[in-house]
Amino acid sequence: MSRLLDYATSTFPLWAIGVVLVAVLFASCELGLVISRRILKGKKRHDRDSLGYIVTAIFALLAFMLATTFSMALSRFDTRRLALATEVDAIGTAYLRASLLDEPHASKVRRSLREYAHCRISSPDWTIQKLEARVTECQKIGARLWEETRNAVQPVRTTALASYMVSSVNDVLNAAVRREIAGRAVIPARVLSVLLICTVAASAALGSVLAGSATRFRASTALLLTLYAVCFVLILDIDRSRTGSVAVSQRPMSALAAQLDAQP
Repeated sequence: MSRLLDYATSTFPLWAIGVVLVAVLFASCELGLVISRRILKGKKRHDRDSLGYIVTAIFALLAFMLATTFSMALSRFDTRRLALATEVDAIGTAYLRASLLDEPHASKVRRSLREYAHCRISSPDWTIQKLEARVTECQKIGARLWEETRNAVQPVRTTALASYMVSSVNDVLNAAVRREIAGRAVIPARVLSVLLICTVAASAALGSVLAGSATRFRASTALLLTLYAVCFVLILDIDRSRTGSVAVSQRPMSALAAQLDAQP
C-alpha cells in the first residue's frame, strides 16, 4: 500500500486525489452504517452507547495522527525555507569577497555568482522535468564557478584571502546541495498510509454511530468527511516541495539576484 500511495501522490494532481479520497470516505461511512445496522439490530440501548466510546477513541487517534503528520510536513517546509535563506546568505557573502580578487578573476567570479543566483530561482509552476533540467544547469554553473575560483586564488593560495574565498564558494555549493536534499525529502509513504487507514476507519466508525440515530445528518457528515479529505490533501500539498502550491517563497533569491545585477 505504501508504494501505491507513494506513486499516487507523486503522479496524480492533488484535486484528483482529494476527489477520490472524499469518495472513499463516503463509501467507508456507508459501509460502516450498513454493517452496524445489521450487527446492532435488536440490541439494547446500552450496546449502542458502548459503541460511541470506541468511536470516540478512534477519532482521538485520528486527531493525533493528523497533528503528527501535519507537524512533519511543516517541519520539512521550515527546513526548506531555512535552506533557501542559507543559500542566499552564502551567495551574497561570496560575491562581496570576490571583489577582493585581482582582475580579471574578480569580474569572472562575480559574473558566475550572478548567473548562479538567477539559476537558483525556481517556480512551483514548473514541471519535474524542467526542475531537473534547471538543477543540471546550476551544477554546470557551479562547476565553472569553482574552476574560476581555483584559478583566481592560485597566485595567492598561501594567503588568508585564498582561504576566505575558497570557503565562501564551498559554502555556496554546499548550501545548494543541502537545499536540494531538503527539497527532495518528503513524509514517508508508510506514515501517510497509516494516516489514510485511520481516516477510513474513522469514517466507517462514524457510519456505525449514525446507524443508531433517527436521522442520518447527511449535511454534517458530508462536511466532516470533506474536511478530513481537505486536511489530508493539505498535508500532501505542503509536503510536495517541488510541485505543490504551498511553496517556499523565492523572493529572497530574486531580491539577491536583482541586487547583484545592480552592482557594477
